Amino acid sequence: MTARLEFSRETFYEMVWSQPALKLAVELEITTTDLAAICRGFDIPRPPSTHWAKLAKGKPSTQPPLPLNSKGTGETVHIWGKTNPKVPLPTVQLTNVEVKKPEKQDIRMKDDAVKLHRIVSDLLKEHKDELSRRQKNGYNPFVRYDAARYLEDNLRLYRALDALLRGLEAA
Repeated sequence: MTARLEFSRETFYEMVWSQPALKLAVELEITTTDLAAICRGFDIPRPPSTHWAKLAKGKPSTQPPLPLNSKGTGETVHIWGKTNPKVPLPTVQLTNVEVKKPEKQDIRMKDDAVKLHRIVSDLLKEHKDELSRRQKNGYNPFVRYDAARYLEDNLRLYRALDALLRGLEAA
């Protein structure tokens, strides 16, 4: 795989200092995070966040010289790309494909929790066991879990989950 874009280290340094990072990243079709990583990897100093504001107000801002590359990553900056968004991807035509639509089935929620789905009944049993365990051990002020209130509030959720699981199994 070849690099999508290649620049000399000096050219890339000039590009980084010629315009804000976001504009350069958009132009190169990379993210600003990728741009920062490239600069770190090639020992290329980046403008501080105040640099462009100072220039806009006509104030001076110092630009450090390009240091020697101590990272040993070479003198050519390679920018790799997954795909070029300007090049359209090929389209594929599917032939002789039948799409079966599932039959529409109403999912009805039971009004009571007499005989729940096995998964839901196991969840409910675990919840009730936790409630009784906490009641035996007494109140713990550091635990923000009121199991009794939680159980009452969520019986409807258990019934809804039961209806969904039964509907999926029936499909």
